[in-house]
Amino acid sequence: MEDKFIGTGSLDSNNICRVFVLPQYQQKGYGSLIMDFLEEKVSLEYDKAIIDASLAAFSIYIKRGYISVANHRISVKNGRVLFYEVMEKELVRPIHKEISYNGRTFTLIENTSNGEVNGETIFHYH
Repeated sequence: MEDKFIGTGSLDSNNICRVFVLPQYQQKGYGSLIMDFLEEKVSLEYDKAIIDASLAAFSIYIKRGYISVANHRISVKNGRVLFYEVMEKELVRPIHKEISYNGRTFTLIENTSNGEVNGETIFHYH
């Protein structure tokens, strides 16, 4: 934003790492955008994403569908202990929203005309 980085996130195979948004930009959806992007990247090759969550971020990941699978503690300087949760989320591989075939484009329609989801994959030609 305004030619400066306001957030970051990285991947190590299916492990989402170092997700951070500057404090003055938090609560504006940027972290969700970063997580959406990283989860989609992971879903291209893996069935689940793994993240190490601080206690402060634990509830954020619970809301995103992650579950705790282990908790760890690391002793640090001055006798302090760092606690974190290892969390996992089952991912669904993305469905291509458009398919091009023989000069025609087909777009995925997820809802019926009255707005109800009917459980079928419907492609609309345009």
